Order: sequence, then C-alpha cells, then structure tokens
Amino acid sequence: MTEQIIIEGHKLCLVGSSTADIVLVCPMMSEQLHKAEEHWQRIKELSSEEDFLFAAVEVKDWNGELSPWGLHIEGIGDFSGKAEQMLDLIIKYGIPAIRDFTNRGDSAGKQKIQFMIGGYSLAGLFALWSMYQTDVFCGAASCSGSLWYPKFIEYARSHDLPKQSLIYLSLGTKEEKAGQAVFSKIGDATRELYAYYKQSEVVKETILKWNPGNHFKDVDERMDRGFAWLLNNSC
Repeated sequence: MTEQIIIEGHKLCLVGSSTADIVLVCPMMSEQLHKAEEHWQRIKELSSEEDFLFAAVEVKDWNGELSPWGLHIEGIGDFSGKAEQMLDLIIKYGIPAIRDFTNRGDSAGKQKIQFMIGGYSLAGLFALWSMYQTDVFCGAASCSGSLWYPKFIEYARSHDLPKQSLIYLSLGTKEEKAGQAVFSKIGDATRELYAYYKQSEVVKETILKWNPGNHFKDVDERMDRGFAWLLNNSC
C-alpha cells in the first residue's frame, strides 16, 4: 500500500502495511521521493521483517533542514541549522499522520509502534542527532553520515541517547580520502563515535559497516542495508 500525505507543506510518502508495528522514517530530497517503494522492497528483501512501513519525509532545503546548528564552510556553503524545525515537523505532524494511516491513533495503539529513523549523508547526521532530542525513535541508521560536521562528536559525547538504542553506522572506504579537509575527518570521526557507542551502557547494539567506494557509490543500497539492520535488531 502506498499513500502520499501533505504535512505542513512537505510530502510524506508511506509505503508498506497499514498494520505495521515498525516504522522507518527517512528524510529524502523531493526528487528522490519516487524511490520510496523501491526502498521498501529492497529493505524487505534484506531483512527478516516483512510487516513494516517506510515513511519518506520530503526535505526541501538539504543543507538547511538537516543541519543541527548553523555554520559556513568556505568553499562548500552555508548550513542554516534548521534541523530542529524538521524534527518538529516529523514529530508533531508526521507521526500523527502515520498513526492515522495505521489506524492506531489512540493511546493503546501508540504502544504498539516502534519508530526508527535513518538517512544518507547529512540525513544520516540528522537521524543520529534526532536520537539525542527525543525518545520517539529507538534506533538510527547513519549511512555515510556527515559525522565530520564541526562539534558533533563533542555534542554526542556530552548528551544522552535513549536507553536500549540501536545505532547503525556505515562509511565508504574512500570517503576519508576526499579532497576537502573538512570531509577528510569523516573516517576518524566515525571510528571514534563507533568506539564510544560500543562501550555505552545505553546502546543495545551498534555496528560500523565499511562499504567499497566513495561517498556516491551505491547510495540507495547502502541506506537500505542500514534500515534492514535496524529491522533485524529491532528493540
């Protein structure tokens, strides 16, 4: 089943079962939303879970709506730090719409759905950052996530995740060899955060998956493997 809903001017594409107990929330650019059904199908093939819902949330301003705080990076551009507004959109409007879709908008139904969040690149950073803002999500897939983002590692170390969190991290083997100095920090940042999560008492399971190639190789497949891992380890 596929349905498209408009929430506060953003498209929300829902693919999967209306009886699903697990919902995978994924911020995606407008021009990528047509792939929502393809993502659902691939995740289904990669996981042991068939009864889940893939919820693609439209992102109109990639650098703005997914960045946790504002900054300017010379030679790259501006990041306006509007992640809080995007997360607010998802929680206040997206999740109630999803509950209505699954016919579980009542208090009893609220206990039956697990929400997980994931994304690629800056959306992967957003997914991980979102885990520190709310206990709505029990797992995050940060696939080639922008963990190079200035001060994010320090932020992650000084804030708390929900108990029993599931954290999936992945990176391409050539990504830390990027020409831009700021991007070259991605390898060390990802390793550091993985090591930190491995010893964390609140993280139930975590993994760091290395993929062949650079940041732009097999993007969709990498992201779907992250979501499949969340499903296979669902809390």
